[in-house]
Amino acid sequence: MKTIQTTLILFFTSYFGLAQVQLQQYFDGADTSIMYSLLPNISNDTNNIWQIGSPQKQIFHSASTIPYAIITDTINNYPVNNYSEFTIPLPVTNFSGGILAMRWIQKLDLDSVKDFGKIAISSDDGITWENAVDNPYVYNFYGYQSSNVDYDLNGNPGFTGTDTTWRDIWFCLDQFYFSSLNDTILLKFSIESDSIENNKEGWVIDNLFFSETWVHTINENDIDQMLVYPTIVKNRLNLISKKTKEFNIIEKIDLISTDGKLIKQWGKSPTKFEIDISEVPSGTYLLLVKTSLFEKSFKIFKE
Repeated sequence: MKTIQTTLILFFTSYFGLAQVQLQQYFDGADTSIMYSLLPNISNDTNNIWQIGSPQKQIFHSASTIPYAIITDTINNYPVNNYSEFTIPLPVTNFSGGILAMRWIQKLDLDSVKDFGKIAISSDDGITWENAVDNPYVYNFYGYQSSNVDYDLNGNPGFTGTDTTWRDIWFCLDQFYFSSLNDTILLKFSIESDSIENNKEGWVIDNLFFSETWVHTINENDIDQMLVYPTIVKNRLNLISKKTKEFNIIEKIDLISTDGKLIKQWGKSPTKFEIDISEVPSGTYLLLVKTSLFEKSFKIFKE
């Protein structure tokens, strides 16, 4: 097993010391057993350009950990009018709290605001999909450059443009999303191109790592129970409820006017949540948050 892989495994084993499940996929052969491997499922559509192999392009000239990665064709640029995808099943069996964390390394070379790399999640075996980028119900999604995220003509966000640096990407879901699931959710990586030839290399991904854990990649030590910010807001409020080993989810969020009227209400939500109040009139409001462990209220001002 490669030295860098061993180092990363030791890091994550230490970092996620309380994790119940840890899986990985470095695309470098049978160096882990099937039971500890993430298993990408590449669509068998004849137009699908995702391949597992050694990158041999100008920008994508090697894997992050040699020899292999998963890439939109190991040799050729991606074609016009193409849609290609692969999915990864993420097991959540016998998990009673905390965070589902997925990590990978990536590079991008896509035609800006015309071609997109997208990530979606499904909790019903792929019958319906929800975009994961800029999704307020996703607990945490970071590591990419903000300049490499934009919206297509249908208003769907995704990765676009070029980033030649290997980026360490984190995608995390809270307990609320998968507490009712029997065994798996699906994570889908797809690339979409329009009819204009751009001679771009596409998307390369390596070093997949998955963990179910109580310890998360953001520091919550400074949070007493709950944090809401900013208190003077234009569009979105940020809400973070500290993770505990007790089952803690947000059951309900109410936005109340100064005369006691219910303005907006959100149901079951992740403990790190973006609250959209862009359509609410300017004024002072009370935000009431009820979790499975406690209740909190916050005064906010909408500009």
